[in-house]
Amino acid sequence: VEAQEGGDTPQKSVLVELQPAQQIGDLPARFAQIVLQFAQPYPGDDKFIQVESRFVLYRVSDSEHVIMDNYTDIDVLIESKRIEDPTFKLGLWYAQQRQAELGFDSSEPLDDERFITELGDAYLGGAAVLLEQSEWDGSLEGSENLIFHCQDKDEQYYTVIDNRNGTQALLSKDSLRNPKFDLMAWKRSAFVLTATDSVDADYDFMSVSESEVEKLLATESELTEDSDDCTDMPPLVSVSNSSDEDEEDVSPPPYHPGDTNESFEDRVSRIFRVLKDNGEPWDPTAPDFERIGDLLGRGAESILEFLQPYPGDDRVSRDDPRRTRNRFTVVYMTERDYTIEDSYLDEITVLPASYLMNPKFRLAAWYAQEISEKCCLSYSYPPLHQVEVEDLLLYKVQQYLADVALFLPQFQDVSIRQIDRESDEEAWFLISMPFNGLDICEVLTERQLRNYRFDLIRWIHRRQFET
Repeated sequence: VEAQEGGDTPQKSVLVELQPAQQIGDLPARFAQIVLQFAQPYPGDDKFIQVESRFVLYRVSDSEHVIMDNYTDIDVLIESKRIEDPTFKLGLWYAQQRQAELGFDSSEPLDDERFITELGDAYLGGAAVLLEQSEWDGSLEGSENLIFHCQDKDEQYYTVIDNRNGTQALLSKDSLRNPKFDLMAWKRSAFVLTATDSVDADYDFMSVSESEVEKLLATESELTEDSDDCTDMPPLVSVSNSSDEDEEDVSPPPYHPGDTNESFEDRVSRIFRVLKDNGEPWDPTAPDFERIGDLLGRGAESILEFLQPYPGDDRVSRDDPRRTRNRFTVVYMTERDYTIEDSYLDEITVLPASYLMNPKFRLAAWYAQEISEKCCLSYSYPPLHQVEVEDLLLYKVQQYLADVALFLPQFQDVSIRQIDRESDEEAWFLISMPFNGLDICEVLTERQLRNYRFDLIRWIHRRQFET
């Protein structure tokens, strides 16, 4: 990344200290969530009450998002392409939805400025708010002054200027369309200029997960077969399967901020100032609220990644690029079977799903034995490989709920535990969902929680409000 101070002198790129990635996630959905928040009140609302954290948006299919309204308790589907259309008047659209829901006269004009303002470039707007938030020290002083000036440059780039010193950098538009892009790492690289000689370095801002950071920092000696203790193993980190992220995106038409009544800079400044005043900063590390995904498969990936090495790993040289990437992909095939794809080998190993539901199953030892037999290698069962999977599915669901609760306060008291069962029966889980003083309990099956399309957030939301 090249940065220019004062817009004139080019500077060398700066090597950024490796840190766990802060993925931007679904940027248009996040920006739309804020725009809806600022367009309150809507038809039928109490005009003297503006609900904080009223809206949650997340993708539910390839072509649709859902808008969860915590004031009306009504969910509304919206075409995903709408929230990427710079000319779309999101506030007006939602106000019309509320009119129709309440049976109000649709001919009543909705001409308030908050409704007729166009959405603008959601990628640029979302990035601008994230950048401002990253520099906020918690104080309200000077909240009317923006630190960063963000503007459209051409079809490929945005220009981001640090108003404190005039430093500017180019931000790729394609980067902001990648939900795994680490905007904070980009900012550190683009704007951290030192007086000493800088170092030229390539840095991959895409999807540097915590597990990858652990592998990059770990030495070979820490993962040898001589390990005699595995009690210090940290909690398993979910490893995302990025194979679904390669779908071709259709970019929205170019957007020019000056086309609206309110300048882009003024609008971002107003949004960020109100965020400060409310004391509710927008956390750039908030996860995307999508369907639950393959929790069991991701858990298996985490275990296999952490408990390396395996027989034959010494055949892969230390400078092989495969050593810096996630090695394993566990793929759901049927209800009965997964497959393990190992980037070090040209082999695919079938893993029975029932093994992963057995708390005593030693996944790493089993996989190492499978590899040693296929490759005709010796294997001595090191202590590190004796780690059991325990209640892997339960743990992954608990981890998922804990992540959601960080950003949806109504989920903070939701808990789940496994019901005792006979070893040959399908697992059952009891989920507790406190709401309005009531302790609502429901039973979920193993099959439901292993369904990667299961929308657990909406399921809980519905159970709470139905009661």
